[in-house]
Parts: sequence; C-alpha cells; structure tokens
Amino acid sequence: PAWQAIYSTGLHEQIVDVALPAFNQQAQVIGIVRLSHRMSEARAELSTLRWVLVAPFLVGIVVAIGLALFLANSLAQPLLRLRYAMAHWNIQQPPEPITERGPEQIRALIAQFNLMASQLHELEGGRRRLLASIIHELGRPIGAIKLAAQYLVEYHTDDPATTKEMIVDIDDQTDHLQTMLDDLVLLANSSESQFGLDIQQVDVAPILKTQVDLLALKVAAKKIALVCQIMPNLPRAAVDPTRFAQIISNLLDNAGKYTPVEGQVTLTAAVANVVAQAVHRQMLAIEISDTGPGIPPTEQEKIFQFFYRSSNSSSDVQQGMGIGLALARQLTEAQGGQLIVRSRPGNGATFVLYVPLA
Repeated sequence: PAWQAIYSTGLHEQIVDVALPAFNQQAQVIGIVRLSHRMSEARAELSTLRWVLVAPFLVGIVVAIGLALFLANSLAQPLLRLRYAMAHWNIQQPPEPITERGPEQIRALIAQFNLMASQLHELEGGRRRLLASIIHELGRPIGAIKLAAQYLVEYHTDDPATTKEMIVDIDDQTDHLQTMLDDLVLLANSSESQFGLDIQQVDVAPILKTQVDLLALKVAAKKIALVCQIMPNLPRAAVDPTRFAQIISNLLDNAGKYTPVEGQVTLTAAVANVVAQAVHRQMLAIEISDTGPGIPPTEQEKIFQFFYRSSNSSSDVQQGMGIGLALARQLTEAQGGQLIVRSRPGNGATFVLYVPLA
C-alpha cells in the first residue's frame, strides 16, 4: 500500500491518506481502496496509548520506592534501638528489655540480646555475691585463728587443756579454709567441666558412716539426732570416692545447718529403681532428710544454681557462699548420677542422690 501525510483543504488539517489497489480473480486492477484519517485523532489515540503504557510503570516505581523506604525504616528503627541499648547498657543495672519489633530475623536478634543482657547481669550479680561471700567466709576463720594465736602469744598459758583447745580450734579453722579453697577450685574447674574424676568400684557404706560421724562433731552443740540407715550388703557404686565423699559432706552440712536445735537428720542408703530418659535401671539411692524449715517449690531448682541463697532461711542460719549444692549436683551428674530435692515448707527437706551401681 501507498500512504502519505497531506494537508486537507476541506478539513483544514493534516490527514493520513492510504491507497491500496483492488484486484479481481485474474489479478487485474479493478479499483483503488482509499482510507483517510485525521492526524489529530491518531495523535490523540497514540497519546492515550502512551499514558496507558507509562502510567502503570510510574505508579510501580512510586510504590517500589515507598515500599523500599518502609522496609528500610522497619529495619533501621529496631537496629537503632538495639544500638542505643548496647551503647547505654550497664551490666550492674537490671537490663530493660527491648521491644521485639521488625522482621523475624531482627526480632530474633533482639530476643538474643535481651537474653544475653539478662544472663550477663545475673552473672555479674553472682560474681559480686561470690566476692562478698568469700570476704565474709574468709573473715570468720581468719579472725578465729588470729584470736587463738594472739591468746597463745600474749598469755603463754601453762594450762595444757587451754593450749590444746586453742590449737584444735586453729586446726579446725584451717580445715574450714581448706574446704572453702577446695570448693573454689572445683568452682573454677566446673566452668570448664574438668573435675578430673577417678571412677572406681567403691563400697560407699564406710564413706557414709564417716561423713555422719563428722557431722555429729559439727552439730554436737545443737543436740541434733543423727540417724544412719544403710541397707545390709549394700552393692558397690561406680563413683569417684573423693568426690562422692564431698557430695555427701555438702549435703549433710546443709542438713545440719538448717536443722533446728534438737532436730533430726536422717541418712538412708538402698538400691532403688530409677527411670532416666524412659529407661528403667537400678541405682544406689542415698536420701538425706532434715527437720528444717523446708524449701518453697519456687526455690527447689534455684538452690542448685551457683551463688543462690534461699530466702526461706531464718536469721540465725549462717549461709555460705552458695556453691555447695550447685557443686554437689554438677559432681553427681559428672559421675552419671542425679541429685533432686523433695520438700514442703515447714516439713523439712529430703535430698535424694542417685549414683550408678558398679
């Protein structure tokens, strides 16, 4: 076809004129088909088509920019709050949790920061309590040793009984210091799970009796009744004898500490069926019961945390550094055993120690 843009004098505007020949069946030209169209109408249609094509593209760009700004802000604001919290965080002050907002990954990051801040604050509190406890616990035996030594130096007593009493007191306080030192060494090793255990087939009955006898000396002034019931022909246990003795010592000392005057501490040892991880097995069970104030349900797991001190103890009970029970549980679990507590406030407490049979 032939076409051209011409100016129509009749329409007084430019038109597009298209001419196309018409053929018959014998391929002979029999006429011409001519089509004329105003240029203004074509331009209007092209302009409309252009906007139909361009407008969605422009709208898409605007929406994309807006969405990008929204996402950037939703990412930036939580991160800015996190950065501010980190810059102004004081480990000695209780952390104020950051509100978990934003995408899932940002919320997870904030949750981890909140957890880390809480744990570090608790760790710092435990460290400060430990230092205070060490200072307090060291002060008592050192003071007693100092007084006994000064008495012996100043008075030069010729009374053998008095001299022996002072020397025995110095020896007792030295043993107390050694026990605290051993606990601190174990505390340091526990953070690295390095107890250096020597598991053996051990007859624990003599160890139990020895520890009960040692407790009798410590609580003689309180007139506490001590009951020791050990099953005849008690099987041997697979334990480290030194660490096992330390566990029993810690549990008995704890019972003696919280048992009132003329109360009772009972130790029983027998074989028991225990369910551990859906498996039934026989283990050696040692129960140590007291007639003290008991332990509230809310504290029965907390007492096995390092540096924790029960709020249920009376004012006349001298609390230690808060590591004895925590060490006892860790030492027990390191030997494949379990340590649990059963108690009701006002009805004493029973600590149950399960250790593997040899």
